[in-house]
Amino acid sequence: MEETVEHLDLVIKDHPDSIVRFLNNGRTIVYPGFGRMLKPGRPIANQTIHRQNIFLDKYSAQGYVSIIYQDMKGGKLPLGNYKIYDINKKVGPGGFQYYEYKFIKVSMD
Repeated sequence: MEETVEHLDLVIKDHPDSIVRFLNNGRTIVYPGFGRMLKPGRPIANQTIHRQNIFLDKYSAQGYVSIIYQDMKGGKLPLGNYKIYDINKKVGPGGFQYYEYKFIKVSMD
């Protein structure tokens, strides 16, 4: 029996205080890891490896993540499929640790 994989989407919500960065005309996206956020795209506390592993397990089963941009009015725009290029552990301004993912676009599907 074949196991079905839940489709993995990442919705990036626009916010003026977000630290999400879009580089190379959206071909590269730098995104703070998964955990508690003060505001969309703005980590507030230490991010656990457990939260990262939940995302990474789904990602490894699918092999990519579909990224969707959501503007401040709620409108959504699919940006395409991305692969993880790099993951770094960072220290935020309050001294807490968070993960930073760098995604590279692989297709518009």
